[in-house]
Amino acid sequence: MSFDGASQGSQRPLDPLEIDDSPIDVGEAGARELAPADRGRGAWEFVVAAWLLETFLFGYSYAFATLLVYFQSHEPWSQESVGALSAIGTTQLALMFMLPTIIVTCYRRYPEWVKPATWTGVGTGNALLFSPVWIYLSEWWVVRRGLAFGIVLSGIGFGGFAFPFILNALLEKVGFAWMCRVMALILAAVLSIANFLMKPRIPRPKPALGQRGPWIAIDLKFLYDPIFLWMSLATILASLSYLPVVLFLPVYASSFTTSTTQQNLVLAIFNLLAAVGTALWGRVTDVSYSLTVVGCGFLGALVSLTAWGLADTLAKVYGFGVLFALTAQMVPAWGGAARDVAKQNPNVSTMAFCLFSVVRGIGSIIMPIVSEALYNPDELYDGDGWGARGFHKMIIFVGVTAALSGLAGLGLGWTRARKQAQL
Repeated sequence: MSFDGASQGSQRPLDPLEIDDSPIDVGEAGARELAPADRGRGAWEFVVAAWLLETFLFGYSYAFATLLVYFQSHEPWSQESVGALSAIGTTQLALMFMLPTIIVTCYRRYPEWVKPATWTGVGTGNALLFSPVWIYLSEWWVVRRGLAFGIVLSGIGFGGFAFPFILNALLEKVGFAWMCRVMALILAAVLSIANFLMKPRIPRPKPALGQRGPWIAIDLKFLYDPIFLWMSLATILASLSYLPVVLFLPVYASSFTTSTTQQNLVLAIFNLLAAVGTALWGRVTDVSYSLTVVGCGFLGALVSLTAWGLADTLAKVYGFGVLFALTAQMVPAWGGAARDVAKQNPNVSTMAFCLFSVVRGIGSIIMPIVSEALYNPDELYDGDGWGARGFHKMIIFVGVTAALSGLAGLGLGWTRARKQAQL
């Protein structure tokens, strides 16, 4: 089996994300009037807008564990199980992962709807607001797309670091209801700025009557490609191993300290280091995306079964959070798999990437059901042995699913090697 990315012959190095690069005919005069790509005010305004959306939508969503800790100790939520409460956050993430596939398809067919829909999304739907990023990134950034996407992705880490403290401070000072009101005002202001800055580089006039393209203008045979199937399997397994840590790390820390500041600091550091881990594994993906899947899977399993299982002090919980954040970031590998199944068709590449996101969303839906059987709060103070404090089943589950995702990565690498040998 080969994990050598160089075996792909003359293929260019992998960008962190493959987006639709198909040309749009704007005519000679139109081409002269287009804003420059990879530089200039328009390109950087796009980056700023996308970064704000990433920070205040996804970063905010990944701070849900702060609310989970609050719900556990306040009525009426404390009467519900942790699994039921965690479903609130995972359902939101699932929708944000799954809906863009549908919304991007609609936006491409009805380009005149994009701006009205995104302004509606400022107050009603995150996916409506964020989906144009997937379309416009390839227009504004071509040569330095990796740089632009890396900056945009850093918003998750920044938001995931800042929002636990912001939410906790608001909850302590004004309570849940007013926290929601204050955050609604903040989000309305910031998201309005982002949406104002979010513009296409290539104007898309409303198509003439009867000239709209088909809803799905691609061959769906890629759905049966072994590379797509292996990556989908690895993705759902990695999602099932990652989400319990994101949701329950502050809950685990609460068994060592009553300080909400320290509990939220664990989550904040985890989210910040997750952004660093994503960048590091992105570099590995430039060499071989199957190596990224294998490395993230087996290292994530090792860290979970050792560092988490043996974390019997708050300092060790911090250590586990740092290690897992750095070793469990498989998402950069999606772009490579999407490119390989696309066979030079950028539309297929975009669809495959979106579907990997859908698969991750499915994992988000499954996780609350699974966590109900994994976490036993009655064992919270049941000694200091390996996996004690009610989390031994969850630690084993995270370790096993992470290891299985690594095995799926081996299958992915084997499939790639066979395909290369047949060329």
